[in-house]
Amino acid sequence: MNATQLFLAVALVSTTSSSFAQSYDQGGQPGLAASSRKQIVFYGTLVFDPPTPSNSTCWGPGASFAATFYPKNVTGSANANFSSLNIFGAPLGNGLNSIGGFSYAINGGSFTSNFKSVIGQGISVNLAYHAGKPSFIKVTSQTPSILANTTKAVTLVGQIKNPIGMMGQENCITPFVMSGVNIAY
Repeated sequence: MNATQLFLAVALVSTTSSSFAQSYDQGGQPGLAASSRKQIVFYGTLVFDPPTPSNSTCWGPGASFAATFYPKNVTGSANANFSSLNIFGAPLGNGLNSIGGFSYAINGGSFTSNFKSVIGQGISVNLAYHAGKPSFIKVTSQTPSILANTTKAVTLVGQIKNPIGMMGQENCITPFVMSGVNIAY
């Protein structure tokens, strides 16, 4: 997927997510009172570039997924003290099975330009998946660099080391680009 295709995918998501954004604005979960401050979540697409080492069996170039980015403590928002990057419809490393999604979270922190260990968990068609080995994420670029509750869109560029926490994939580093729109805006 090239930059134009990625932009078009994000534009499509932004035009089709209004009903989800409206239900999210109404309190997000049944039984919770709506607040004047909303949780900020960016919804879009994550695309992987070629992994290193090049003979790696982890995700390859062009693999793209629906994705969300939940940033820690956004000014003017109700966001909590953690960050997460989540992908949906993700294939396992051998390409024979798939998981419905995978989440990378940092409690009490944000993604930085250095690899940080993340809590990695996934879900497949019939079971919850907990990574056997740790995954690590670094975000080398975030545009815009400062997020607020009025930020309409974000782009992250970074790398995931051992993307789904598989034994034998500890040295696999997969670059990614994630672009998303603020669904609570």
